[in-house]
Amino acid sequence: MPSVYRAHCSNCKFTRDVLEDYVYVGEDGSITGLPHPEDDALKDIGLTWNGAAVTGRLVKESEMVCDQCGKLNGIKEIVLPAFALLNWVGLTATIIIVPLVFFLFESHLLQLIVGIGGILCVTIVYTLQLRRRVKSRDRVSDDLVCRYCGSEGLIPYPDFENEPDSKLLCSKCGQRTMEPDRDYYALS
Repeated sequence: MPSVYRAHCSNCKFTRDVLEDYVYVGEDGSITGLPHPEDDALKDIGLTWNGAAVTGRLVKESEMVCDQCGKLNGIKEIVLPAFALLNWVGLTATIIIVPLVFFLFESHLLQLIVGIGGILCVTIVYTLQLRRRVKSRDRVSDDLVCRYCGSEGLIPYPDFENEPDSKLLCSKCGQRTMEPDRDYYALS
């Protein structure tokens, strides 16, 4: 279910909705919107949130504002996997590190600290490697560059909405007079 924000032009009274949504990219490249709650929609196709992210098939579609020209840019970004603790690497690290720690250290506190620290270190390194691999296979994400003026200064709309004196370029009248409606937020 997409998040919906709204902006209105103080010059011509034009109103525009700004969307943010998660989609699933199928093996054939087809894109399917994920209704809210997204986790349940993924379960229906046999995946978890992290499982879809690991395969590089979970994508966030959002609109970003160019800080130079004020135009909205629809952007697709691949969702990277979260902390990968509950996986075969974490389990293997636990099986290897825990007995090793008990043989090497007599102090129970030291065993606990070194054991947990070792498992976390292995898991963090694995998570970073996994994220790097998913990024390297990414064929979906757009470059974070304005399609209209080439600026690299794109700001996610929710962040832009919170900036004082933020104004968008109105697509109807062509003036930079569209203001975020800070009181409007909906889930469609």
